[in-house]
Amino acid sequence: MCVFILLGGILEACDTKKDEPTPPDPFKTEVSEVVMTKGSTQTVTITGGAIPIRAKSADEKVAMVSIETPPMYSSVNFSELTIKGLNQGNTTVTVTDSYGSTPLVIIVKVKDQPNP
Repeated sequence: MCVFILLGGILEACDTKKDEPTPPDPFKTEVSEVVMTKGSTQTVTITGGAIPIRAKSADEKVAMVSIETPPMYSSVNFSELTIKGLNQGNTTVTVTDSYGSTPLVIIVKVKDQPNP
């Protein structure tokens, strides 16, 4: 809805773009792949996205994930993704946000034993 106001010969129209939410910064992380051993845990720092941020493992028998995000109005601008290797195999972890930003996908490879 636009309202026009005429004051002293100046015509001002409302800006409809002001009502649209500002898109968040895109997701970023320093890794695109995590290689780990069965039973180990790794933490990945993720920046960008709009809170709440969610993470899901495509195969929860291979890796389990949890994500810790900052409070809504915090000055902290990153989330901590924790990945735990459960069984040998490969899966992906997909990170999404409440805005609908392009998802972040991390490849996870869980090995039975560490490389010699």
